[in-house]
Amino acid sequence: MPMNSEESAFSQDQQNREITLANMASYYRVLLENVPDALFVLNTEWKITFANTWAEEIFGYSREDLDLRSLADLLIQPTQAMPKIQEITLLPPDGQGRSVECFARHQSGNVLPVEISAVRSQTSQGTMIMVSVREISARKQAEQTMRKLSHAVRFSSAMTIIADRSGCIEYVNRKFIEVTGFAEEDVCGQQMVQFYQTDSTSNAYGELWETVTVGQEWQGELQARRKNNQDYWARMLVAPVLEDNGDLSSVVVMQEDITVQKQYERSLHEAMEAAKAANAAKSEFLANMSHEIRTPLNAVIGLAQLCIQTRLNPQQRDYLDKIASSAQSLLGIINDILDFSKIEANKLELEETNFSLDSVFKNVSTMLSIRALEKNIELLFDVPPSLPEQLVGDPLRLGQILTNLTNNAVKFTERGEVVIAVEELERATEIIRLRFTVRDTGIGIPAEQLSQLFRSFTQVDSSTTRKYGGTGLGLVICKRLVEMMGGEIRVQSTVHQGTSFSFELSLRMASSRPVSRQMIANCRNLRALIVDDNRTSCQILEQQLQALELQTEAVHSGEEALRRVGRGAFDLVLIDWRLGGGMDGIRTAKLIGSELELEKLPKILLVTAYGRDDLWPRAQQAGVGGMLIKPIQKLALHTALNNLLQPNADSDGTDSFQSNKMAEPDLSKIRGSRILLVEDNELNQQLATELLRQRNFVVDVAPNGQEALNVLRRQSYDLVLMDVQMPVMDGYEATRFLRRLPQFKELPIIAMTANALHTDREQALEVGMNDHIPKPIELQLLLSKLLQWIPPKKNETTVPTNQPLESPPKELPANVPGLAIATALNRLNQNTSLYLRLLDVFQRNQSNTAEKMQELLAEENLVEAARLAHTLKGIAGSLGAKGLETASRNAEAQLREGIVVPDSLATLEKELKQVLKAVADLLAR
Repeated sequence: MPMNSEESAFSQDQQNREITLANMASYYRVLLENVPDALFVLNTEWKITFANTWAEEIFGYSREDLDLRSLADLLIQPTQAMPKIQEITLLPPDGQGRSVECFARHQSGNVLPVEISAVRSQTSQGTMIMVSVREISARKQAEQTMRKLSHAVRFSSAMTIIADRSGCIEYVNRKFIEVTGFAEEDVCGQQMVQFYQTDSTSNAYGELWETVTVGQEWQGELQARRKNNQDYWARMLVAPVLEDNGDLSSVVVMQEDITVQKQYERSLHEAMEAAKAANAAKSEFLANMSHEIRTPLNAVIGLAQLCIQTRLNPQQRDYLDKIASSAQSLLGIINDILDFSKIEANKLELEETNFSLDSVFKNVSTMLSIRALEKNIELLFDVPPSLPEQLVGDPLRLGQILTNLTNNAVKFTERGEVVIAVEELERATEIIRLRFTVRDTGIGIPAEQLSQLFRSFTQVDSSTTRKYGGTGLGLVICKRLVEMMGGEIRVQSTVHQGTSFSFELSLRMASSRPVSRQMIANCRNLRALIVDDNRTSCQILEQQLQALELQTEAVHSGEEALRRVGRGAFDLVLIDWRLGGGMDGIRTAKLIGSELELEKLPKILLVTAYGRDDLWPRAQQAGVGGMLIKPIQKLALHTALNNLLQPNADSDGTDSFQSNKMAEPDLSKIRGSRILLVEDNELNQQLATELLRQRNFVVDVAPNGQEALNVLRRQSYDLVLMDVQMPVMDGYEATRFLRRLPQFKELPIIAMTANALHTDREQALEVGMNDHIPKPIELQLLLSKLLQWIPPKKNETTVPTNQPLESPPKELPANVPGLAIATALNRLNQNTSLYLRLLDVFQRNQSNTAEKMQELLAEENLVEAARLAHTLKGIAGSLGAKGLETASRNAEAQLREGIVVPDSLATLEKELKQVLKAVADLLAR
């Protein structure tokens, strides 16, 4: 029977409900299977009738194994847990979740912390119990960790603060309360800034929050406030806590009270400042006392030396010699104290100028070779021939270091040798790194006493002080000077075998001339025999000769030399004078010429540790062609070889200087210009005047700055050549005065000074000079400066360039003892006549300079003595008197510091005497 419309609608509605219920059942089943908890349906006997997939995962059982298994079987200590679970199922629902925490057991036996929730439900099929079991191992571990951290924070020795993102304090630990005196309720809910920010720390506090806001940690120190309003210093670490999206959630502050430490640091700083002030005062006192003592001592030394030069009986001379010797020893001690005090007060400055190692080593030799000879010790220089001739640095202080170390080596060596060696470590485009070593065969230093070497006023033991004397400052000064130059000094020593001091320096290289091709051509393939009983000396000399491409052999006695020369042809024999074994060098040389039947006798050089005039006549009679002084230096060796191998050649080891005449620049645009030369020294006046007048310049001379001002008021000039050190008014003062006058603001002024230091050039420019020319004057440099600064003249009659200058009236040797003639003539563009006129002026003006220096020292007039040395330095450079120039430079530097060093003055007097003798011989030709 067909259904009516109502029946049909009811049937459709029922089908829809069934479909909906089926869909909901499907949804619930999916939900039950995917909830990450174990879900069970239990009957009233608490047996499992249903378990989801996660129940299998958590407990390790299959559903079949769980079916009708009691819930209690899955629990540890079920008698305690089950009553609690059953109890929560009987409570009426109140919207609050109820659960029981207990332990369950995995099928493997592992214990699992779990959280169980249960609810009892009535259905059409009866009562059933729904149970949810959540595995909470991770949560329990996190809670345990949190408890540990909370405990650590609470009982931490550091103050801990936790604040929210706005700086509002949420938590402080016990240490914070203990240190600050605030109670927890005093600070929680308050802004952090209230407990930190003061005038002195507000900027730092702002930086703190800027840092943590961008997610970075901040560390620093802030002044904070206690409850009693006292400030304290806090060292802080502030760490941000970030949300998952990177936004700031909160901050954690860990801090400690460092107020006591700050007070200690302040006290330490004050103590250090006080110590520095005391040290400076001590150094100033030492310097002042040194000057006060040295002033009368200079008079004692000067007057004693003057008195020694008078007619005396032996007893008087003995007394005066002892006075002079004792005064010199005392002066050395005072000079050490003065240098030390300057270093301690940071008042010692290093210069930077061009210098040659040869000159530095020559000064060391001059100071110490006699002392070494008196002790029968070999003093040797081991300097590789490949080193550049010119370096840039402070030659005075480098020489001071080497002299001090070598003096100690000679002092503590009774036999054997003292060697100063230089080793090239590295060479770049402009920089060369050198290792300097001073080694001896002396008494040595015990290992346990090496640490005391560089302590002030200390020697290795008191017996050493009594026996050898000294202040104990020498090595301290050496160490400080080496450190100021960027190096480090080292020492190695073995008792009874010797000591070695070494230091490394990086120095700039200046332009240097290589050994001339002619010199090497003259020496190439010649056979040389070295005769010396000191093997180190043989090795050094062999190295120097082999650099000139000589073939060398060495023997160590006169007898060996005779046998070796008799068997083979030698072109050159270098014999040490003081040979051991009973046959000295002169005897050996004589026997080579008289006893050996040779087709061609070798040329012979006698090598001696000290230049003795009485040896030369004997040596000449024995057939010796020349003498070479130990310690041997490269330039001296080249000169001796050149004179021996080519006695008539005009050469000093460089290419023939007659061919060194240089083409001059075109001066046609500035010829006829008027130049004012402001110079107080007659020789320098003549040198510059003749060089300029020969090139058609009009030259007037003013002897000082005051006269220059008077001349400039009467006559206009195109350029002024201004010496800087003159009596009445110096060049600096004169230039300042001129630059204040409008008519002289554009006048070119070029400084001339014998001090080629960077500071001198700066001072010249600072007072208004346009440029700087160092003395001795280099003609090419002078002409280039004139072209640079004299405005070109228009419509002037040009004079042909390169016209021949005066012909030399006679030929001169390349060099004589004390004078490098070739070098000087190169500066004068081979103008021999001018050179001879300059020598004549030098002889007339400087013949009594040594006596004048002694008189100034006796009068304690160190300022004028320094000026005299300065003048002599400039003149010596112009004449090619290198030794005199170096000795004058050293004496000037010491005198300007108020120091009188007798050895330096003796060297100056010796060099001056040698140059005057050479000048007299040249003028008498």
